Amino acid sequence: MNIRLNIWLAGSGDDQTYTSTIALPQCGWKEPRRPRTTKNPDAALRTLLRDKAIALVREKGVARTRDFAALGITRFYLCKLCAEGHLARAGYGLYAAPKEAA
Repeated sequence: MNIRLNIWLAGSGDDQTYTSTIALPQCGWKEPRRPRTTKNPDAALRTLLRDKAIALVREKGVARTRDFAALGITRFYLCKLCAEGHLARAGYGLYAAPKEAA
């Protein structure tokens, strides 16, 4: 699809009757998105990581960030686990099991 523009573009030897043809890209057919097979495909992985983190804290009592990193659990996910109440922050880089509400 070509559009003809009657706009004066300054150039050497051009006057106000200068015209240019600009080719615009064609809007092609887009392949439809594949439907997801599950609602949340990585929910199983998150559950596995959460279970690993809780098991580590129960085994050691207090675990360091590097212990979680060795299991493939990121610092961001540790923060999320603390916010959800699965872990409690015991200090800088230290995590423990949360205290049960009495």
